[in-house]
Amino acid sequence: MTRTHARVPRYIEIADDLRIAIENGDLAPGDPIPSMAELERRYGVSEAVARAAVRSLKAQALISTSQGRRPIVRRRHVEVATSNLLWIEGKKVTRSSEEVRRQHGSLESLTGRSIHNDDSELDPRFTQTTADDDTPGFAAGAPVLHREYRTVDRTTGTLLLWSESWLPLDLARKNPALLDKETEPWAGGTLHQLWTVDVEIVRRDDTITARPASTVEAQRWDTEPGSPLLVVSFVAYDTNDNVAVSGRAIYPADRSSLEYSTKIPTFAELDQLTTRQDG
Repeated sequence: MTRTHARVPRYIEIADDLRIAIENGDLAPGDPIPSMAELERRYGVSEAVARAAVRSLKAQALISTSQGRRPIVRRRHVEVATSNLLWIEGKKVTRSSEEVRRQHGSLESLTGRSIHNDDSELDPRFTQTTADDDTPGFAAGAPVLHREYRTVDRTTGTLLLWSESWLPLDLARKNPALLDKETEPWAGGTLHQLWTVDVEIVRRDDTITARPASTVEAQRWDTEPGSPLLVVSFVAYDTNDNVAVSGRAIYPADRSSLEYSTKIPTFAELDQLTTRQDG
């Protein structure tokens, strides 16, 4: 396990020892860390130094604290990895059989878990409403179908995934099944849903921001208030450059990775593009 290099304050040395004990399993999830008195005695430091070490562990999201109780080692959360290539992979199976499409849902792609197992539960919530100023891709007042998806770990009650999306209401009404939350999880997801109403997605624009978790969000995600959340908002367009769907997903930074791949054109391709534009 890696230790902090160079000369560091005493509290960081203590926090390093505890972090390494957590990482190698000597302190397991749910175990209490040594008390303040024990840290003071073991390291020969003041209470202020011991408390600073504990604060450092909390800042690293390694422990949970509550009033009147010793801090405990946090549970290891299900890791989430998302990529801009997921929609390309999803589009590849859009016209495949339902059996194939069921293997490429959000939970499967992002965590490796299956929504069809008993350890996860999907709670979809649909509302026919109008867009507001915070709705990506749509003018305020536009009729939309708002869809919220909460996927929860049945064992802990902790959120595994959360997202919301908006479809043009007139588009969703072309297939009444799109208005029914009981059809979720939909094999093939949004790309296949749009395909059923003759819409093909050809472009997606993402915006990524970060903000601190509120107290309510911290409880839902089993993290600390103020911990960073990554917010990915997107707008997707059809072959006529119309907005077909937009959405937003939240990922706690302590268990998530965002992986992006961009194809860089060759000089020859750039020259051809310039020639076409000039022509």
